[in-house]
Amino acid sequence: MIDTKYPWLKPAIENHTIEKFPSCLLIEGESGLGKSQLAHYFAKKLLCIEEDQPCGLCNSCSYFEAGSHPDYCFLSIDESSSSLLASSKSKNDSLVSKKIEGIRALNQFMSLTNSVSLKRVGVIYDAHVMNINSQNALLKTLEELPENKFILLISNKRRNFLPTIYSRAHLLSIQNPPSAAIDQWLSDQGFIEHSSLNFAPDS
Repeated sequence: MIDTKYPWLKPAIENHTIEKFPSCLLIEGESGLGKSQLAHYFAKKLLCIEEDQPCGLCNSCSYFEAGSHPDYCFLSIDESSSSLLASSKSKNDSLVSKKIEGIRALNQFMSLTNSVSLKRVGVIYDAHVMNINSQNALLKTLEELPENKFILLISNKRRNFLPTIYSRAHLLSIQNPPSAAIDQWLSDQGFIEHSSLNFAPDS
């Protein structure tokens, strides 16, 4: 379970149930806090056919784990999901979060009809690398996002987007855990002889 591995994410998981999940969720925080893993969990949870948390048994969960879910796509700083490659005429190296072609491909994907799940999910990892043109391209989709379509943005920088992006997204800010929590986490991972004082502040 994700909140066992990253206990500081438990409040975020508990506060974002399927019934109240925002159509656009912007997850901000320092690098290394498990934001990408949280987005991965939320995407699988939204697409799951059976339960409020990923059941791991339904067709949707099976497709997701195989990396071939037809209702899920993602962009990162250097790659994209096969579902975007299949539905776009752009070159592979253009379908990334730092280029407008990637955002346009995600917009096109989100406009399509669902195939397996009752929902459709797009995740933009490394969203902090989007330039103004990419943000404006995404904004058009956020303004008219259909029901049961969800977009998750993951950013390593805080307050990095246009005000209009923030006005249409639900902000989830992941705070740095206190030193005691980090020390306990390090111990749980098997680093018995280490503490938070052994690492640089930004690591």
